[in-house]
Amino acid sequence: MINLKGNRIPREDNKPCGAKCKCVEPTPNLLTIELTDEQSIPRIIYKGEDITALVAVDFEWRTKDADQCGSTYFRIKHAKDSAGPMVVETKELAVGERAYGA
Repeated sequence: MINLKGNRIPREDNKPCGAKCKCVEPTPNLLTIELTDEQSIPRIIYKGEDITALVAVDFEWRTKDADQCGSTYFRIKHAKDSAGPMVVETKELAVGERAYGA
């Protein structure tokens, strides 16, 4: 077993060997939506960043067939910190054919 400490690979005698660790950081999820219950404010994590001051969250995913995604769509509106009037920022993604109504 190799136990990595810091950015160097330790030797068995715990003296640094000087070799650089080539650790690969895990890629964060693109989007995580957590909902405690049907009345709670969702927790949104977009590309590893907590999105706060939510205004609106839309998410739609549709299947194409049993093994393929047909479309993914999301739009997150949130207030940005500002000294003046509220400024709303939107994060949005649409991939595939987006079907309305079904």
